Amino acid sequence: MTDACTVSGVLYDAGGELLTSTQLVFTRLGKLAALEAETAVAPVFGTGARKTVTTNATTAAFSIDLMPGSWSVTYQGVTGQQTISFPVPVAASADFAVIIDQTNAEGSAIVESYAAHLASTSNPHSVTKAQVGLGDVDNTSDANKPVSTAQAEADALRLAKAQNLADLENAATARGNLGVGNVDNTSDADKPVSTAQQAEFDSLDARVAPFEGGGGPSSGFGAAGLLVDTVYDEDGAPNTGTDAQGLRAWFGGDRLWHGNAAVVTGPAVGWLDDATGGLAQTVTVDDAGALIAAQGEGTDWLSVDFVQAGGVLTRRETAIDAAMPQQTSTEILLPEARVRWGGGWIAVAPRAITSATPAAVSVTGEALSLTDETERMLDYQALSDITVTRDSDSAVLDEGVHYRVDREIGAVVGLVDTAAFACTVDYTGYLGRCDLVSLNPITRAVTVTLGTERKRSIEMFEAALPEGDIALFRFHRHRLGADVQPVFQFNGLIQLNREPDIAADIALQRRRARPHRELVRTLTAASAAVKLGGYADSITQMGSKSDIAFLNANPNGPERDKIGYFELQDSSARALITTYDFGDGQGSTHVKEGWNWRIAAHLENVYGATVDYRNWGVGGTFSADTTNSDGAQNMLHPDRLAALLADDCHIVNIATGMNELGETFTYANVRAICEALLSDGSLVMITQPVRPNERFRERIDWWRETCAQLEQVGHDLDLPVIKTTRLFDPTRLGGLGMGEYLLAGASLKNHPGVKELAAVGNLCVEIF
Repeated sequence: MTDACTVSGVLYDAGGELLTSTQLVFTRLGKLAALEAETAVAPVFGTGARKTVTTNATTAAFSIDLMPGSWSVTYQGVTGQQTISFPVPVAASADFAVIIDQTNAEGSAIVESYAAHLASTSNPHSVTKAQVGLGDVDNTSDANKPVSTAQAEADALRLAKAQNLADLENAATARGNLGVGNVDNTSDADKPVSTAQQAEFDSLDARVAPFEGGGGPSSGFGAAGLLVDTVYDEDGAPNTGTDAQGLRAWFGGDRLWHGNAAVVTGPAVGWLDDATGGLAQTVTVDDAGALIAAQGEGTDWLSVDFVQAGGVLTRRETAIDAAMPQQTSTEILLPEARVRWGGGWIAVAPRAITSATPAAVSVTGEALSLTDETERMLDYQALSDITVTRDSDSAVLDEGVHYRVDREIGAVVGLVDTAAFACTVDYTGYLGRCDLVSLNPITRAVTVTLGTERKRSIEMFEAALPEGDIALFRFHRHRLGADVQPVFQFNGLIQLNREPDIAADIALQRRRARPHRELVRTLTAASAAVKLGGYADSITQMGSKSDIAFLNANPNGPERDKIGYFELQDSSARALITTYDFGDGQGSTHVKEGWNWRIAAHLENVYGATVDYRNWGVGGTFSADTTNSDGAQNMLHPDRLAALLADDCHIVNIATGMNELGETFTYANVRAICEALLSDGSLVMITQPVRPNERFRERIDWWRETCAQLEQVGHDLDLPVIKTTRLFDPTRLGGLGMGEYLLAGASLKNHPGVKELAAVGNLCVEIF
């Protein structure tokens, strides 16, 4: 047996592109003629019939041992899949490029010889007409061709039929000769009804006449196989009788039933759309429930039903893209849901589900250090029936005099201006859950999955989506009821009925961010780091303020991006957050949860950039040029802004607003900050603030006002704006699947938790 030959080299694509990290598959086709001692094994000769190797990720170099003989190599090139055939010599080693050059040279000589052969007009191989299947062909010109035997017989038959047609007194024989003997000489207007047609007409007696002007049948439905979820009376109340006049139920995506019939129970499946994807306005269906015709009306996110009143069929619409009210019962009412599936829609009828109130726990003797106007958090987020006893004299303190309580955040605040003193607290604590309602699109089964009951950090332990299901609703189940969010209205962070608007806005922000992307590419090509600055408040800082002078004048440092930012989360919740050691002697106490870290990771993963993130956040600050009582300089303060400008960041993300919600000066201040950065050579992007917790309901309209001012700055200066209103408006929380009372999970006030930070980060990377 001949020894293997080592073939090595580097690999280029057919377009001349150096290929790195691509897989080469070598397949042996045959042996060289010189290898007489080698045994043929069909269809490949010799051993080592197939080998695989991957080129080096940097130089595209490779090396592989191959048996001498004919081989082909297949690989995925820049211009597509490539296959090359070549011989491997009987040498100990060979260069791949030399082998390919030799193969190409031999191929060129063969092509030239073949071209000369094609140019010859002689018969060099002495081919005979028998060899090409023309042995019976005579060398006779067309003008001298004889009449064939078959043609002479056909002519004789044609002559006989022509004679019969000429016999006008024998018309039946003539029609028979033409093959139309069963055709009657009857005008179209006088045609009779055929036997088959009459049978079809007779069967129509069992079918249903349509409503007058209604576009649908009035009776005769409810046959087996038509599954109806809920039937409604004219006033919208469910009707379980046999004469129901309306229905919210669809079958398979192209069937609708409505009208008088016996009620057939079962799951609702499908939805009826017109050709443009809008809901159908009027329909006509046959007795099997199949669609005959539909007239569309292009409406979105409506609960639709049909009712008959006074002999007229009416289509009713109820908007379901609205804020979900807080529910205070163990029976949770869910509206109609509509989800995409298989190119169509599935409608899930409105329903009530029973969701048990989370457990109540009696807590006694919990220790608490109380002092004036300082929040002290208890173990449970939700509580009632609280009693506070001072340890020093066992005196029971009075709520409203000695302390106040926030029962939905689990906080006790001292009202007496004294030094901190020890207390013991007794109360009833309530667990909470994040539950999920989902749909299996194949079986149409609707499932309720319960989340983990928790004292705090409830949103981080939500119910998992069953495999193969589509999420319909998430709801926060708490002691007062439930906070329901319609997840089905969203595909990720995209609200389905607002897709064109969102796509247009993303395109606008990406156009504004084109210089940002080009700068990243330029710096990466030059092997230079991208300096990304975050200029904002505590949501960007994510830390403490023990050294305020350092924070005003410097980025990063030991007091930024700290896990302590998540002040309300217990040890099990914090264990879910990845930490790192900043090198300040505090151990792994720092985190990369802020949205600017997600921008940095995106630039590194997509562009191959090296990102130097510069955290310039200072807690409690806003866009003014003033200094706060704790010494923190606000964002337009000349000294703090000068320090940022001196840092020469390539891109700065301005994310102010939470500490100035509803103020009228945001536009002017933020515009001045942006113009200073632009004049200094930095590129700028603006991120709107997140929404406060629902307990601060009055701030939500202020939040919208501040977001609008920031959007106007972006419009006037042509800067990209990250619009958090896409996620946090009451009608759009389904994209997060978070209850309104779980927002700002890091403080339950105005500091977003892990889930919100990640969602805003995902919005940020859309522009890159």
